Amino acid sequence: LDLNETARYITNKVKDYFKLSCSVYIFPDETGEQCPDYVNYGLGQLENRRFLMGGEQTCIFEKIPEKSGISAGSECFSKERISFSGAIAEISGLAGLTEKIQKLADKMKASNLTAGECRRILTECVYKVLPAFRSAGGTLKGMEEYCGIDVLKNMQSLETLEHIIYWFQDFESVADAYLAECIKGQRRGEIGTAIQFIQENYGQPLRLADAAEKAGLSTAYFSTVFKKETGKSFSEYLTDLRVERARELLGDRDIRIYEICEIVGYPDPNYFSKIFRKAVGMSPEKYRKQITG
Repeated sequence: LDLNETARYITNKVKDYFKLSCSVYIFPDETGEQCPDYVNYGLGQLENRRFLMGGEQTCIFEKIPEKSGISAGSECFSKERISFSGAIAEISGLAGLTEKIQKLADKMKASNLTAGECRRILTECVYKVLPAFRSAGGTLKGMEEYCGIDVLKNMQSLETLEHIIYWFQDFESVADAYLAECIKGQRRGEIGTAIQFIQENYGQPLRLADAAEKAGLSTAYFSTVFKKETGKSFSEYLTDLRVERARELLGDRDIRIYEICEIVGYPDPNYFSKIFRKAVGMSPEKYRKQITG
């Protein structure tokens, strides 16, 4: 065992982690067999404290284990980990994510968890957000493609807890944007289903509730989303579709106007004429004469 080499190794690690100079004194036991355990323990503590407190902190270790084979934090994980279960359970989506992560981080700083254990808990927090994506048709892979990074690998590569807190702030912002895109895509799919249904059944009596049911949405929500996606209310869209189809059919003189009324969903010719005149600016008869001569 080269004690001088071990001392230099510790000194370099302290300098790398904390940007500090230090002196190392090693007092081995009679045989020197436990010295590597003390070194590994100290290095583990340095890594953990650097992760939790950042790189500009001074650490004082008051206790050194008296038996060999111990690693920093290995005996306390199960008890410490259980104490974090409630805080993790509070995370169920993106709402207030950064604030909840900050609370977790403050608790970690007062704990005996190792850097690896902290990262595992924070990774679990990322997974707690995923149901919000799935409910909108999104996935973790989809988000990674959206933002162009490997989310978990990127987070786990960060050296300090402070960096991870900042990472979660960015994650929440990007996740919000991705979720909005997922919802928009899902909405387009639902409204697309409703539009196809309307186009296939415009000649039948159609109600807003019929289209909403086809889209799998409540009537009130469907009405709001439909107008946002199409720029028209359900009744405006249906009327425009029926009038447009009527204009096409009026170009065929073999089809009587009362027949066209029924084809496009207006069994009352007088009402059809009123709707057509309002939309086109002339009666169906005049329009037919204008386009067919």
